[in-house]
Amino acid sequence: MNSKHLLFSLTVALLSAGLFPSAAQAATITIDSLIYQTNGDGTASVTDCTDSSGSVEIPSSITVDGTPYTVTSIGNYAFTDCTKLTNITIPDTVTSIGNRAFVDCSSLTNIIIPNSVQTIGGYAFTDCTKLTNITIPDSVTSIGNRAFVDCSSLTNIIIPDSVQTVSEGSFAGCNSLTQIFIPDSVLSIGNNAFFSCKSLKEIIIPNSVSSIGEYAFLYCKSLNKVYFQSQKPPKMDDSTFSKCPSNMMIYYPAGAEPNWGPLWHEFSTAPWDPVK
Repeated sequence: MNSKHLLFSLTVALLSAGLFPSAAQAATITIDSLIYQTNGDGTASVTDCTDSSGSVEIPSSITVDGTPYTVTSIGNYAFTDCTKLTNITIPDTVTSIGNRAFVDCSSLTNIIIPNSVQTIGGYAFTDCTKLTNITIPDSVTSIGNRAFVDCSSLTNIIIPDSVQTVSEGSFAGCNSLTQIFIPDSVLSIGNNAFFSCKSLKEIIIPNSVSSIGEYAFLYCKSLNKVYFQSQKPPKMDDSTFSKCPSNMMIYYPAGAEPNWGPLWHEFSTAPWDPVK
C-alpha cells in the first residue's frame, strides 16, 4: 500500500471513530420553542417557532452536538401569524430580517432592531397592527417593498441615512403615522410608499430625492404641507398626491419660483427657507 492510500485509510478510520474534527453540518433543530437552520459555515437562521406567546429572546448563538453556531438571520416567514407574540429581542449578531418574517404578528408592540441588521425584507412587518414605534438603525441599507404596510398603530418613523430608496408601499396603510423623517441619502420614493397615511400632516422631501413614484401619497387626507428642498420639482406625475386635501400647500426653496410657479398641478405653492 502506497503512502497516499495509507493516509486515506487512516482518515476514514478516524472519521468513523469520531476522533477527527468535522466541519459544521447543515441541520434543522428546535431549541426553546425556536426552530433553527444551521449552516455549514458556522451560522444559523431562525426559521420558525413552536410557541411564541408573550416575549421571545433570540440568542446570539446556539450549540448543537458541541458545535457552536452564530445566529445571523431571521428567515422568511419565521414568525408569520404568531398572533400572541408581544415583544421580541434580536441579538446584535443578526444581519438580516427575511421576507414576511413578522407578518400578522398582531400583538407585537415592541421590537428593537440592533445596529447589526443590514437588510429588512419585503412585507417583513406587514399587519403588525399594535406596533407603535420602531427604530431602524443606521446599519440598515435596504428596506423591502411593503415592509411596514398596514402597521396601523405606528405613529412615527425615522429612516436612517444609510437608505437610498423608500421602497414601493413601504408604509402604506400606516393610518396613525404622524411624523416621518426622510434623510438626504434617499434618492427615490417608490410607488404607493405612503399610500393612505391618513394622519400624516406634513413632510419634508430632501434635495437628494430625484423621483417620487405613482400614488406615493394617495389618500393622505390630512396632508396639508409638503416642503421640498430642491430647486426643481422631482420627477413625479399627477397621481403622486392624488386625493390629498385640495388646500394642501407645496413649498419650494426661496428663489426657485420660476421652476415651480404659483400652481404645481392643482396645488398652490409658496416659498420657504429650508435652512430655518
